[in-house]
Order: sequence, then C-alpha cells, then structure tokens
Amino acid sequence: MRPEYKIAFILCCLSISEIAVSARRNTSDNADLSGRPELRSSVDTQTVKADERWKRLLDPSTDDFWKEGNHIPDEGFLLLLKHRRPEDARNWLLRMEKKAEIAEEVLSLTSKAQKDLVREGKMKDRYHMVSSDYPEYEQLNKLFKDVMKSLTYFFIFRAECHASQRTAEEIRDFNNVIPLQATSSALYHWKGLPESKHASPETLKDYAPDGVVPVVVIADRLHNRVVRLSGAQSKKSLTEASLKLVRMRKDTKERL
Repeated sequence: MRPEYKIAFILCCLSISEIAVSARRNTSDNADLSGRPELRSSVDTQTVKADERWKRLLDPSTDDFWKEGNHIPDEGFLLLLKHRRPEDARNWLLRMEKKAEIAEEVLSLTSKAQKDLVREGKMKDRYHMVSSDYPEYEQLNKLFKDVMKSLTYFFIFRAECHASQRTAEEIRDFNNVIPLQATSSALYHWKGLPESKHASPETLKDYAPDGVVPVVVIADRLHNRVVRLSGAQSKKSLTEASLKLVRMRKDTKERL
C-alpha cells in the first residue's frame, strides 16, 4: 500500500474510534441527566410519605397528634381531646368513675388477700396490716390517739381566705377544735367543725399580731405548752406538730 493511503486509513480508523467513544460518553451523560428515573421515583415517594406523616402529626383529630413516644393517651380521653363536646366530657368522666369503682373493689380484695397471707406466714407485715398480730404497735397507736385527744386546736381563720378553707377541711378530723373567726363580721360556721366564735383581741395580739391567717395553735393544757402553726395546714403537718408537742411530756417522750 502506498504511504499516502496508509496515512489516510489510519486517520479514518482514529475518526471512527473517536465517534464511538463520544457516543458512549453522550449515552452516559444522558443517563446522569435523567437522574436514574427509578431512584428519582423512590425519592419522590418518600417525600410524599413524609408529607402525609406530617399532616397526621399536625392534625388533632388523629392519634399520632397526641402520641408521646410509644404512649397514646386513654382512648376515651382521646375522643374528648379530638371532639371536645359536652357529651364527650360526660362520657369520659363516667368512664373514669367506673374505673375508680373497679379499682376500689380490687384494692379491697388485695388488702384482704394480703392480711390472709400475713396470717399464713407467707408475707411479712411490713405496713402493720394485721395489728392484732403486733400488740406493741397496737398499744403504741392507742397511746398516741389517747394523747391526741388531750390536745386542743385553736383555729384562727377568715371565711373568705382560701388557705383557711383548705385548713378547715384538714383539721376536721381532729378532736377538740375551736374555730376562732379573726373578723368581727357575722360568724361563719364550717361544715364538720364545732360552731365558730369570735377571736378575742388578746388572742389575735398573741397569735396573729400581723393579721396573717390561718393560724392553728395546738395547746397542751395539762402541761401548759403550745405549738403555733401559720399558713395552710395539712393532716400531716398537724399530726407532726401534735406529736412534737406530746413528746415534750416526760410520761410519753420515751414511748412515742
């Protein structure tokens, strides 16, 4: 073959090879630009699902809106939250009342079962459920009750005072309560307590000089000692103060 033909042939081959490479490159580029349709479809589907999920999370009518972690509130309460109708409120309260009644029944059953198990020696009486099996505890409890009866509780109050109202509810379980009204207006009598009296100026001067009520003065008249409590009181705080007072007695401090 003549030299000029060889050169032409080589150039022709190179041209064909370049065209083939370019075609492959263009095909690859086109695939990239298309974004691989199957992957793009998957991404779009996930986006739609996320949007639908957010719609449920932002909608108070769905369970997902009220869900906290793995916890979903009571189904009846959910209906009340979602619809907020008077009948929903009534039905939810009736549902809770039925649950409370069943809980009380179960508590009674378990209490009896616990006592039986203690008597059978299969459980320890950690909370003195069977006091007859513990004469020392029963004797101590009786002593405390007898001592409490010897105390007097002077309850200084104002009828319109919320703290006084709370204290009145708590103190009604104690013996020898004397309600003393701090104002000179018509007497207010508390349900479950003896009739009220007006507090004397001397009493107010001694025990409520700043005018702040309620004040409960627990008096041990036999030993001429008192404990003064200011502000709203609970059964626990009244009992603890009473116990502190009677422990000052020589005849009880070693036994209580």
